[in-house]
Amino acid sequence: AKPDDMGNGLFAIPEDSWPQINREAEETLRKSFEETGELSASDAIQRIKELEKEHGKRREWVWAELGSSNLARALNHLNILYERISQPYDTTSIESISSYYRKKGYIIDYSVIQALAKCKSEKDQQAVKKALSSVYAPWLERLTVKFQELVSGNPEIFTNIEPKNEESEFILFIDAFRFDLAKKWTEMMHNNNYRINIETRWTPLPSLTPTCKPFFSPVAEKISCESKINDFRPRTLGHKDLTPYHFEAELDDVGYAFPKSMSELAGDKKIWMEIGKIDKYGHNEQSALVHRIDELFNLIDERVKDIFDAGYRRVRIVTDHGWLLVPGGMSRENLPKDHIETRWGRCAILKEGVPSELLHLPWFWNQSIMIAYAPGISFFKANEEYAHGGISLQECLIPVITIETEGMPQQAVSMEIKWTGLKCTVDVKGVKPGHKIEIRTKHTDEKSVISKTKSLTGDEKVSLFIENADYENTAAFIVITDENGVVLEKRQTTVGE
Repeated sequence: AKPDDMGNGLFAIPEDSWPQINREAEETLRKSFEETGELSASDAIQRIKELEKEHGKRREWVWAELGSSNLARALNHLNILYERISQPYDTTSIESISSYYRKKGYIIDYSVIQALAKCKSEKDQQAVKKALSSVYAPWLERLTVKFQELVSGNPEIFTNIEPKNEESEFILFIDAFRFDLAKKWTEMMHNNNYRINIETRWTPLPSLTPTCKPFFSPVAEKISCESKINDFRPRTLGHKDLTPYHFEAELDDVGYAFPKSMSELAGDKKIWMEIGKIDKYGHNEQSALVHRIDELFNLIDERVKDIFDAGYRRVRIVTDHGWLLVPGGMSRENLPKDHIETRWGRCAILKEGVPSELLHLPWFWNQSIMIAYAPGISFFKANEEYAHGGISLQECLIPVITIETEGMPQQAVSMEIKWTGLKCTVDVKGVKPGHKIEIRTKHTDEKSVISKTKSLTGDEKVSLFIENADYENTAAFIVITDENGVVLEKRQTTVGE
């Protein structure tokens, strides 16, 4: 029960002691976000700075740890985003604008994802979308329009690339692994015992899975550059539509197995494996896909470790395309139905003879087929927040990652986990004296520890306690680290289960 008189001076009662004060502040911040959406870009940037000074301290309060300060946590990422959006960048060439995005611009896109991911309710998410509307969408539009102008004058970055087979002993294909996600994931993985290199490439056009996926595969040179177009899917040199069945057959023909799980690995062949559903989530859930990113990161972590545990020493991670995410929805570019031969959200084939001022570029797998592209961040269909297939840095500049283990593989670590209430008993094997064990909510974040950290003396049974009962039924990880804090092993669990 909050007292009516909070006192003042030396006798003031600390604000962070009372949940009512935090709740009132969250409601005030929600209204401020909604009002920020009505401001000019410069005024909105200034307003976010003021709100950060006022509400940033609440992220250190206990209520933030208990999930009651989500807007204050989102504000942190909005502040980063607004600060970076106000910085100038060079747009004189494709190289300069892409260099800006690779080094700085991607952080703006990822800040949007993080800000939205902090929102657990629809009401909070709508408030953050409103705060983004006056600054993020205009920045994204300007960046994309300028990039399209540069591409229009210099289309060779897309028209002059040639198919070349992707080669590695193990290729891991991650669906729609956009550059900002890949960059952040690699930054987190540097805390592990891996050598990681990330580079970028341009997708073939349009930036759709049927067109792009074979280009970044071991069968790129077996695809006909005189293909007949069928939903932007090319044909093999043997004149077969590159359906999933024929794609797998072509992989087999060049010595690659296509296992669906680690238990199906073929020891005598190279491996092509696919994981991730970000594109599916994006189309089905729109901006709600932001809540799937940690899930994807955990899946990649798990799969990479499994690959190295299986004896492979090098993994090549490839993807097909990126995507645009415009909170609140993209503007619609009207395209009369009687002008269209084939249409996807951000690209279309117009009927012969139809006049158009839209940017046209050839389909990668047959240069005689011209494709029209939506201008800026617009959309040819109904208003949606998630889309790809167009021409933007977010859709077309994609990562290629090489990961190698450093030295000999670690001894396999095993854990048997048993919960009794909030007490977790772990039978650990394969560890050395000095290794440590703890429970985290995020295995990559050492600050997310929810138990005491215990040192291990070797193979033993150890008990870990969760002192905060609010964590019961929460997803968590049992994490073992070496003396330097490098994660050696993790096991997902549910507190109290």
